[in-house]
Amino acid sequence: MFMQHIKSTPREALNWRLAFAMSVFGFLGMSRGSDEGIISGIQESLAWRRTYGIEAGSSTESNVVSMVQIGCVPGSLLAFLVVDSLGRVRTAQICCSLWLLGNTLWISSAGNVGLMYAARFISGVGIGGFPVVCPTFLAEIAPRTVRGLAVCLFSMSVYIGITLGYFSNLGTSVHLSELDNAQWRIPIAANFIYSGLALVGTFFIKESPRWLAKKGRDTEAAAVLSWYRNMDVSHPFVRDELEGIYDQNRIEREAKAGKSAFYLVRELFGRADNLYRLLAVGIGVQILGQWSGGGSLTIYAPKIFKLVGVKENTKLYTTAIFGIVKLIASAVCAFFLIDMLGRKRSVFIGISLQTLAALYLTVYLSQTDPGHETKLKSANEERASFGAIVMVFIAGCGWALGLNSIQYLIGTEIWPVSLRAIATSIIMAFHFANQYGSSRATQLMIEALDRWGLFAFWTVTSSLSILYILFFIPETSGRSLEDMDALFQRPWYRIGIMSSRVISGHVSDSRKIDDEDPKIVHELQRDGATANALDDKEESAEAKREADCRLRMTLSDV
Repeated sequence: MFMQHIKSTPREALNWRLAFAMSVFGFLGMSRGSDEGIISGIQESLAWRRTYGIEAGSSTESNVVSMVQIGCVPGSLLAFLVVDSLGRVRTAQICCSLWLLGNTLWISSAGNVGLMYAARFISGVGIGGFPVVCPTFLAEIAPRTVRGLAVCLFSMSVYIGITLGYFSNLGTSVHLSELDNAQWRIPIAANFIYSGLALVGTFFIKESPRWLAKKGRDTEAAAVLSWYRNMDVSHPFVRDELEGIYDQNRIEREAKAGKSAFYLVRELFGRADNLYRLLAVGIGVQILGQWSGGGSLTIYAPKIFKLVGVKENTKLYTTAIFGIVKLIASAVCAFFLIDMLGRKRSVFIGISLQTLAALYLTVYLSQTDPGHETKLKSANEERASFGAIVMVFIAGCGWALGLNSIQYLIGTEIWPVSLRAIATSIIMAFHFANQYGSSRATQLMIEALDRWGLFAFWTVTSSLSILYILFFIPETSGRSLEDMDALFQRPWYRIGIMSSRVISGHVSDSRKIDDEDPKIVHELQRDGATANALDDKEESAEAKREADCRLRMTLSDV
């Protein structure tokens, strides 16, 4: 099935160069996962609490947990300024350096809560840049048939980081005294290995060819694309991709001609199709994803397991196994679902599992209190209790398969190259702002609501997410990045419900359908910039000759 899906991509294009670049930039997702996994266990460390004077469940504890998310908000916004001016690779190197600096300050901040706040904030600034630059770079270098896999490597590596963080906490808790500060310092120190290896790896990667073309470095862009595809620039596969890149850049240059420096802002917020992409698709997915409970379930996994009846001495072990299960689910989604089934079907599978699990936990905890049971359980009660623990695992799998799989992907791939950086920065700022809000609220909801109230909230949010994805989120699988504009030229009520997956190997896209809609044709013809997005018959002969001439000149230079 996998080979059939990618048969339209020449074998040469799926090579070690592409795999290495995908691995390094995908690996950077570990930054966020490692922090979430480590901080979830450090909260349980008596040595850490005594060193900083932090009480369990206090606002100080919540502030420490959330400080990385606070730093991620400005980090994701500032990444826009760097990722378009200095490039994707250089931005990743800057983010790695900030991640290293933050961890250095944190591990040396023993007893100083203020310095720990500052250290985690600095780490957050670096970590916040990764979801902007990494999915952007991965989407821009990958062939369309494996673009979902490429970006999902980033979300999958989040779970690698989470799992390593869980197991580092488990290992130090088992082998070190609960009063030994090494119990919390060793997991933090592991970040030096992750960030160091990633930083070194970035120096062996070539820049995104689409960014180079955007900067007018067409000859270099053609050479780099040829290098990533492992083919000569004259190969039809490379030529077709270059033509799409050059056409998209020409359209954007024509639209920007004579415009002020605020053109990007007006383009992003002044056009209905771009507002739909930003609000309905990008930000909408982030809000639903964070408040459906998946992210909070990761950060507060030990507390959640304790809530459903896992014993105190086994909750870190159970949490570590939980990390492995989510990692496997994320890998299955990346390699077998997100490109072959499509984005929406993958999300439907995941969010349905998440909803089912949250509903079970709501009903179960409304009928029993596992944390305060004194009598022996009957056989049925034992099965119900075991089912509750299983449902936590299922909820984690659902999150990994569903909303978490597209929160980095779809918000990156739907944008033209001129708007990709600024739009992704805004979307990721909302991502981290909502992650901060949900992680802060989770602790309060556990304490303030009845033991089942948190899961009831997650059940409702997950149910609404299913309807939202169905009606408002388009299917983007199988489309080239330069072909995304056509999806959003439809009326808003047709974008989600009417979109379908493009079969790999066919160049059919929604333009052929939308050309038959007089209203859409009229709207496109009113806009000189997007009129070129109509079928080839709509392009003028002069524009086509210009594009062909430019491509021939670039190939001759190479």
